[in-house]
Amino acid sequence: MVDRKVENIRNIILVGHASSGKTSLAESMLFMAKATNRLGSVDDGNSILDSEFDEIEKKISIDSAIAYFNWKDKDINIIDTPGYHDFVSNMIGPMVAADIALIEVSALNGIQMNTRKVWNMVKKKGLARAIVITKMDGDNIDTESILKSINDNFGNECVPVNLPDGNGEGFKAVFGTLKPDKDSDSTNVAGNIGSTNEKLIEAIVSINDDLMEKYLDGADISDDDLGRCMDKAIAKGNLVPVFFCSSRKGIGITEIMDTVADHFPSPKEVSGMELNDADTGNIKKIESNEENPFTAQVFKSVIDPFVGKLSYFRVFSGVLENDISFFNSRLEKKEKGVHMFRVFGKEQRPVEYAIPGDIIAVSKLDDIKISDTLCTEKEKGVFSKIIYPTPMVSLALEPKSKGMEHKISEALVKLSDEDKTFKVSHNLETNELVVTGISNLHLSIMLGRLKKRFQIDVESKAPKIPYKETITSKSSAKYKHKKQSGGHGQYGEVHLRIEPLERGKGFVFKNSIVGGTIPGQYIPAVEKGIKEALKKGILCGHSVVDIHVELYDGSFHNVDSSEAAFKIAASKALQEAFNDAKPVLLEPIVHLDVVIPGEFMGEISGNISGRRGHILGMDVHDDMQVIRAEVPMAEILNYESELMSITGGQGTYTLEFCHYDIISPNIATKIISNERKFLEKSET
Repeated sequence: MVDRKVENIRNIILVGHASSGKTSLAESMLFMAKATNRLGSVDDGNSILDSEFDEIEKKISIDSAIAYFNWKDKDINIIDTPGYHDFVSNMIGPMVAADIALIEVSALNGIQMNTRKVWNMVKKKGLARAIVITKMDGDNIDTESILKSINDNFGNECVPVNLPDGNGEGFKAVFGTLKPDKDSDSTNVAGNIGSTNEKLIEAIVSINDDLMEKYLDGADISDDDLGRCMDKAIAKGNLVPVFFCSSRKGIGITEIMDTVADHFPSPKEVSGMELNDADTGNIKKIESNEENPFTAQVFKSVIDPFVGKLSYFRVFSGVLENDISFFNSRLEKKEKGVHMFRVFGKEQRPVEYAIPGDIIAVSKLDDIKISDTLCTEKEKGVFSKIIYPTPMVSLALEPKSKGMEHKISEALVKLSDEDKTFKVSHNLETNELVVTGISNLHLSIMLGRLKKRFQIDVESKAPKIPYKETITSKSSAKYKHKKQSGGHGQYGEVHLRIEPLERGKGFVFKNSIVGGTIPGQYIPAVEKGIKEALKKGILCGHSVVDIHVELYDGSFHNVDSSEAAFKIAASKALQEAFNDAKPVLLEPIVHLDVVIPGEFMGEISGNISGRRGHILGMDVHDDMQVIRAEVPMAEILNYESELMSITGGQGTYTLEFCHYDIISPNIATKIISNERKFLEKSET
């Protein structure tokens, strides 16, 4: 029997810059609500939420973590997310499950680059939001400066609902600004409670013309009217409450929890998710109530060593009973789970049903993936796919032990199922196993998990650049392969003409044999010999592209000719013609978009030019500058670390393959020499 109500659920996501105190805030909330019997600590390595071995070792959040508690009869789910952009997938996915965002700002460090990023993300998603100024027990804190910075960056709708009494070791309380204590003027309160009270009430009544008029006329507004109006102002973003707290001291924590329970929206009060109806193609809004058909979306996946794969999803409508049966829209098939849990850190707690707003994990459904829509077979549809940033930093992997290739691939695929910004591919051009992630730190963490979880150790290196070879002029060559060694000999003569094709046209073979100078049964062998030579490469082992080859003459022997002989002759003739056709080396060129604060424009532009890049233009995006350029792929392999160094972590970039272009002769000569040495070494 369902005995819980949707209107009593609150789903909070904690976001913010690294080291802003998100995990500590979550641990303090859990402790205050008596959901835990001790205050977990990141520094001490006993946090309930940062429980992975690498999180404990590095003392940072890497994965998202979920827990829940009850406060003022409200069932509050809390999602803790990493602050480093390197692990952004663990913040983007869980945002699907949230209705409320608490954006942490450290009183010690103020607003950082990632603070602005997450603000824009939660605002775009339409989440009700608040700003929590953490670490008020730190030294040398300027409260008024922090508040001014918040208003300058995020707008005047950000208004304190409490103000701190002291800071540093003297931080001992917070005072509410909606109904200020008359005696609070005698305390060491930072800021003016009276003026803050006026700003707060103005923000609250801004969405109600009648109450605004009463307020301007100086009439009293009832607490009930003010409370209801505050609920709506927060839900619509007209009011973004600002809180002050110290998680270590436990000051200001219950005030945050009170406001969330009393004034922030339940799943029933937020805009419904949009479902694309599978039968009609129409978009329909899903209202969060128990009577509607079941819908949910998967936002997280974990490979648990004890229970197998865990798939996390947020229920948006309907009730899921303990038979755990639903329809997967992507796979177009019915799924049946084994167990259903609510998750508390690393602990899975069995439940018998789930209602709208619940965050649930099901086990042993290996085909389910992040972003999947779960629904009923009768009323099936698809929620919008979760969009993740494209990873840019790559490494080529080799096993330290022979015969591990298949095991490595299987393990990497499992890791990529957990993290949608971790990609695994096999580069056919270079024959390398390549992993790609957000940053070098991200890849380091994933390879650490490969070793720890799957006992697989690998060597990593920069991926090979997939150069290509081509020609720039016409040429021709003849080659006769003739060999006699007792019995049947080998004979085949091939005459070829070659010429360059337009870039991207690949390979074209033309058979112009007339009069049977080469019998028809040997023509496929000639073409095969040419293709094998093109694939192997002639200059330095890279495939040859954009070439037209014409077979126009040759000769054969009635007894000694064979397919093998014509393959060899064709390959040798091609090599001779190729070397006489002014061959060149081609390199891949990528389109690069760099997003940076304006102060770094000159240095970044110069850096791109120094990488043989060609700047195409510059744009403005919000308060950031965007540089668009084309750069050789070989020059951009280490770009992530250098961009981070130049911009202090404030720059981001995206890459996209553009085209192949001819390398200048002086650079090509060095590459060809190095590649030939590598080939000779690998053959010995």
